[in-house]
Formats: sequence, C-alpha cells, structure tokens
Amino acid sequence: MNARFMNPAPTRTAWLLVLSLSGLLLPAAAQVPGLLNYQGRLQASGTNYSGICQFKFALVDGTGGTTYWCQGGVSAGGGEPSGAAVPLALSNGLFSVNLGDLTVSNMFNTIPTTVFTNAPVFLRIWVYDPVRGAQWLSPDRQVTAVGYAMTAATALNVNAANVTGNLPVASVEPGLPSGAMLVSGLAQDTSLLGRGYLPVMSVPAPPWVDGGDGADAPGPRTEHTGIWDGQELIVWGGSLGAGNPWANTGGLYRPDLDAWSPVSLLNPPDARAGHTAVWSGLEMLVWGGNGAAGLLNSGGRYQPGTAKWNVISTTNAPAARAGHVAIWTGTQMLVWGGRNSGGLLGDGAFYTPTLDQWVALNLTNAPLARTGATAVWAGDRILIWGGEGAGGVLNDGGQLLFTNGAAAQWFPMTLSNPPVGRRHHTAVWTGQRLIIWGGDDGSNPLGDGAAYDPVANTWAALSPTNAPAPRYNHTAVWSGQEMLILGGTGTSGELASAAAYSPTTAQWRIAGGGNAQPRAGATAAWSGTEALVFGGQAAGAPMAWLQRLNPQPSWYFYRKP
Repeated sequence: MNARFMNPAPTRTAWLLVLSLSGLLLPAAAQVPGLLNYQGRLQASGTNYSGICQFKFALVDGTGGTTYWCQGGVSAGGGEPSGAAVPLALSNGLFSVNLGDLTVSNMFNTIPTTVFTNAPVFLRIWVYDPVRGAQWLSPDRQVTAVGYAMTAATALNVNAANVTGNLPVASVEPGLPSGAMLVSGLAQDTSLLGRGYLPVMSVPAPPWVDGGDGADAPGPRTEHTGIWDGQELIVWGGSLGAGNPWANTGGLYRPDLDAWSPVSLLNPPDARAGHTAVWSGLEMLVWGGNGAAGLLNSGGRYQPGTAKWNVISTTNAPAARAGHVAIWTGTQMLVWGGRNSGGLLGDGAFYTPTLDQWVALNLTNAPLARTGATAVWAGDRILIWGGEGAGGVLNDGGQLLFTNGAAAQWFPMTLSNPPVGRRHHTAVWTGQRLIIWGGDDGSNPLGDGAAYDPVANTWAALSPTNAPAPRYNHTAVWSGQEMLILGGTGTSGELASAAAYSPTTAQWRIAGGGNAQPRAGATAAWSGTEALVFGGQAAGAPMAWLQRLNPQPSWYFYRKP
C-alpha cells in the first residue's frame, strides 16, 4: 500500500466518493457481454487521494440484498466480494476502471448482459483502509442509461452491415417483455419505431463548457505548449501575436477548481514559440523553438509543486531547432528531427533530468531527416511518422526500439499500405496501436487515417464512414477508449466540430454538444475524464479561450408497449 495512504496513528480515515460518472464501452458484434466504464474521484479525510488504492466492485439490486455481479470471487447478498481487490492508480482523487474487463488486474468476472434485465441496478464499491480493512462507500450508485445500453446491444441483432448513425440497429428479437427498455444512438430509430417501441427519454451529449476565466488565465497565443501533469493543464510560451512573437509566460489550470494560477516568472527560459514540452512525472521540460535570438537549443525544467524553474544544460545539447519531436520515455526526454538554418535534421539526443546531461543518439538506420513529424511512446519503443522532408510530405517513419531501458536499434515502419504522406496531422497511442489522422498533403486538408501495429509492422486504414471533415492543425487526445479529434483548419477556415473514433468498433461519431469554439493550432490534453483545449487562433488572431469536453455520446431510450 502506498505510504501516503497510511495514517501516522490508527485513526479513522473518512473515505468519500465525491464524483461518479458511468460510461459505456459498447461491444463489437458477437462480443457481448460489454464493459462498464466507471470514473470517480475519491477523497480521504477531505483530501483528494493520490496513489495506488485497492477497490472491490459489485452490482446489486435496489435493496442491496441481492448480488447480480461482482468483480472477483463470490459476493453473497450484496456482501464484499471474496478474493483479491483491484489496484487502481489515483491522481488528485481521479480514477477510471472498465468493470468486467478481464485484462484489468484482479477483474475475474465479465458482466453478463442479463444483469440489466433487472431494474434497478446499483453499483456497490469497497475501498481498502489499512486500519479498518475494506470499507463500503455508501450510498450505492444507480446504473441508469449506460448499463441498459448493454441490454440493447444484445436485444438487437447487431450486424456489421446494418449500421445507421452512430450505433448499430437491427431487428428486435422476439420475446422481450412489455416495458423492456432499449437504447439507440438515433433520435428517430425507425427500426424500433416501426415495431411499436415508444421513445420515452434521452440523455443528451454533454455540451462544451467554457472554463478558467480570471486574472491569472494566460493571454491569447499560438505555437505554445500544453501538457497534463496529473492534476493541472500547464500552458507555456508561444506567440502572442503581431509585435509580440515570443512569450515566456504561462498558466496552470485546475479543472476541479475551474481556476488558473500563473507559471512562475522567476528565472524562466528565454521567451519562445514552436518549442516542445514533456512531463517527466515531476517536472515540465521545455526545449528548443524560436526566440528573439533565433533558433534555440536551450530550455528549462519547471516544478509546479515548488513553482521553480531550473535551467537545462546546453553542454552536448543537440543543435538549435524547431519543428522537432520530443518524447518522454519514463526516464529521459528524446529530442529528434526538425529544421534549423542548416536545413532538415535527422539527428537527436537524450536528456536525463536527474543528471542534467545530454547524450547523442548515434544509432544507424534512423528515418530520413524531416520537420513536423509526429511521435509517440509505445512502452518499449518510440514511433515517429510523417512530416515534411526534402522532397515534400512523407509517408514513412521509424521505430526506435529499447532494450533494458536503453535505445537499441532503429528499424523502418512498413511501406505496405501506409496512409498518404502528410504534415500537420495528429497521432495518438491506444496502448496497442498508433493512430494517424488528418493533416495536409502539402496542398489540401486530409480526412483519412490509419492504425499501425508496431509488433506486426502493419497498417490498417480507418473507416471513412461518418469521419469528420478534412482538416489540419487540429488536436487529438486519447480518452482511454476513443481518439478525439478537436478543431483544426478545413477548406473554409477554422472548425469547431469534434469527433470520436473507437478502435474497438471501428466507428466514428460526433463528439460533444454545442458551444464549441472554432480554432486551429490549439493545445489539448486529456484529464482522465474530459478533454481540455486552450489557445490557438481563429480568423488569423490568437485566442485564449479554454474549453472542456466530456465526450459521452447521446442516448435515446425506447420502451416496448
């Protein structure tokens, strides 16, 4: 048990679940039962808890006396499940778990869809307290729309060839009792209305929400960086517009407080734009970009807890550049590629913050020199793809494989069926695949993408059905279930629209209700429960608008007479 969990004396800890949001991960055809995604925030004696915490879960009836499902072992009469608990990592109290997912540690039972033929169904949660043992987090939380969507997924004869709108719809199987509730993603689902089902209620998709107004909010900017530190969005640097092209200011946004605080102005790095930033687990590492002195090979380390800047050594640092990528490997930051006054670059170096040291990356067979590539950390390798080379946009890339924590070799990504070459695109890592989407081919915005399997070294095109409009200079985040595409520039200017892509179902859907702000060149981060988008530009002017999006879809409920 994490030491921060322990009390100095055997006093009681008051555990409180202060936030609960249920979401549904719909199963693909013939993959029922589905999963229930549960998100919450846990407080210990009034303080948001951070660290590893042990949980047990059960689904019970309205009286709490009947157990329909538990995550492991046996739960009799709504009692605590036997067996091991599920360890979850909490940051600022936030946690998320896929109930019924057998890949989750100590999640031993899937959720039968027959659970949701009962009404009502409640989720019961226990948390381990080192003094008192497992504690029931009362009251239980009712599972409403999302759980019953699982029933809909099985009550409908789902067929991949019979897809309308955002969710599968098909013939209703006979034998459902009067009053049975089915869920659809369609406001007027003709396959249900035609069989006499009556629309009874809907759960709309949450709208975009404005946030963070106040004196400490950063000013309008583009070419800035924004990273998530587990508690806050940290925005720094960028261009503030005509007459003020470089900034060394920023802000920290806390979603739980809906408030900004300023990044310290004591000894920050030189003002810059077009730089990179990564989060080390302790510090934000800022490096490179353009400043008043031209291209830079300097940077700084910022600790939010102490509001302190430290200089990044320039000894053995790579050459000054912009348009490069920067990736955190767990112990080091890799800087690679980009462009400077000498042209395109295909070199890189590792920076170790604990030693304040640079070491050049001297392995052979690196990808071609380029600027504007995308890169992700894939657990045991770095994947770099796309961008612009000497001959134009590129559709190739490379894997930098690590062995025992050290970079071991480069090898190329396959050129069999990759996406077309592009720049100004986005990339996310799903835990199994790299997903590339959007960008431009040097002339026109693109509205396609592909998923790359680094182990098999294969590409697979994303479905174009219901894909968002072509765009570049957009942002993308991975929610743990879906890739969210946000904003960007299309054929007629900046876009406000957002879309979500599920690799599990290979389906696109519209994300978010109204009130989205058109923008391009923004930064975005996933907080664990929502996307946070800041800055960018619209109609040629920098902006400072922060918006938040919970990407939950709309649901429409139908009752059998």
